[in-house]
Amino acid sequence: MPSRHRVSDWEDPDDWLDAPGEIRLDGAVWEMHPTPGHTKGHVVFVDPARDVMFAGDHVLPRITPSIGFEQAPDALPLGSYLDSLRLVRSLPDRLLLPAHGAVSRSVHARVDELVEHHDVRLRQMHELVAAGASTADETARRTLWTRRGRRFDELDLFSRCLAVTETMAHLDLLAAGGRLQRTEVDGVTHYSSD
Repeated sequence: MPSRHRVSDWEDPDDWLDAPGEIRLDGAVWEMHPTPGHTKGHVVFVDPARDVMFAGDHVLPRITPSIGFEQAPDALPLGSYLDSLRLVRSLPDRLLLPAHGAVSRSVHARVDELVEHHDVRLRQMHELVAAGASTADETARRTLWTRRGRRFDELDLFSRCLAVTETMAHLDLLAAGGRLQRTEVDGVTHYSSD
């Protein structure tokens, strides 16, 4: 079945939105907050009158958004993502309207879960490197994935790519914080805890 949409049919946007700021829509004023991490240009929208946050892919109710999987990722996408979670957590708690999944009564409750998830992941990955994993690929292969604790080889190819990219984001953040050393050998990034 042929696609109904062709890239050649797309037009450039009428306007670019610069966050932070406000936009007016149908007489309502919406707050726009920058939340890079999932992607560099990600934003969330808050409608204070309705007490809701349109969180896009920044805060998802059942899964964690992919981090660093874009053509030109941020230097430390996980650091940006965690900073963005802190920003969202500093705002008043609201009804969460995510891009994927069910509506949730509390943005804050889910943000707290996401921060805890990444804290656990950072500890796990630090321990795996200390135990001998050297690259993001080796570390990802020794990590359990999804809520079901799946092994790396049980994931489909796309999910494996996401797993390695997310692992690299965690390892790079650990290296930037001085908890790991990062070196390049023949174009491959290696990590060590010594």
